[in-house]
Amino acid sequence: MTSKEFKEKYFTNSFYWVNESNYERLQHIGIKYGCVNPNGDCSIIEWHNGFNCLGFRTYEKNNFVTRFQKEPFLTHNEEAVDYEEMIRDYESL
Repeated sequence: MTSKEFKEKYFTNSFYWVNESNYERLQHIGIKYGCVNPNGDCSIIEWHNGFNCLGFRTYEKNNFVTRFQKEPFLTHNEEAVDYEEMIRDYESL
């Protein structure tokens, strides 16, 4: 898998369940692949109660720059990405 394929698979319109042990690393990897937070910068969304979902959204209106944001739920046609699978692929790049 190339870096471009990795970004497309794991950080283009993707959704993750997060917890205190994975939320920060997930954001750091996203930032490494050009993702930004809702404010358009590379700062990390801090852990807090109720933070259990993180979406990576890519829209034309944002010039196709992927933004990560807290999300309350999956939409009807989405499935969460397997975090462990993403980490295995990341570590093999």
